[in-house]
Amino acid sequence: LSNERVNVLVMGVEGNRTDTMIFVSIDTKDNSVHSISVPRDTYSPTPGKNAAGPAKLTAVYGFKEIGGPEGVRDAISRLLGTKIDYYVVVDYDGVKEIVDLIGGVEVDVPFRMKYDDRYSKPPLHIDFQPGLQVINGDQAMAYLRFRKNNDGSHSTGDIGRMERQQAFIKSAAKSAMQI
Repeated sequence: LSNERVNVLVMGVEGNRTDTMIFVSIDTKDNSVHSISVPRDTYSPTPGKNAAGPAKLTAVYGFKEIGGPEGVRDAISRLLGTKIDYYVVVDYDGVKEIVDLIGGVEVDVPFRMKYDDRYSKPPLHIDFQPGLQVINGDQAMAYLRFRKNNDGSHSTGDIGRMERQQAFIKSAAKSAMQI
C-alpha cells in the first residue's frame, strides 16, 4: 500500500441508525491519519426517502434494500466525493468492551454533565463532574452520547459531542498503544 491513501468509515450504531460516523483517511506514504466527523442529521438525498427523519444520514443504515453499512458508506462517499475503501461498524457493547480491554480512557470533562433520558432503552443516566478522569466502558458510552444537560445548558448538540468523541478517540488510541 505504499504511496496510497486508505479511507475508512467508522460507524457507531444504535439499533437501525448510525449514531456516529467518522471518516478516517490514512496516508500510507507519510503515515499520517486525518479524520472528520459527519453529523448524523446531515441531509442525505435518497430516492423515496423525503420525509424529515428518513432524509437524514442517520436513517440510511436502517433502509432495507439500500441501507446497512454499505448504504451509509455509499451515501458518505457521494457526500464527500471520495472513495471509501473499508468500513467498521461498532455498537454500544463493542465500545464498552474495547474501553474496558485497554484499561479505560482518560478524558477531561469540560463541565458538569448531567442528563437523564428515561425513555431510552435501557434508561440513560449521565452524571460527570468536571476534570481529568479515567472512565470505564459503561462511563464511556454515557460520555460519548452526551448532548446537553437536563436544564438545557451546554447544549452544543452534535457539534460539541463530535468534538468530545474526536478527543476521546485520540486518548483511547494513546491508551491502546501503551498496552
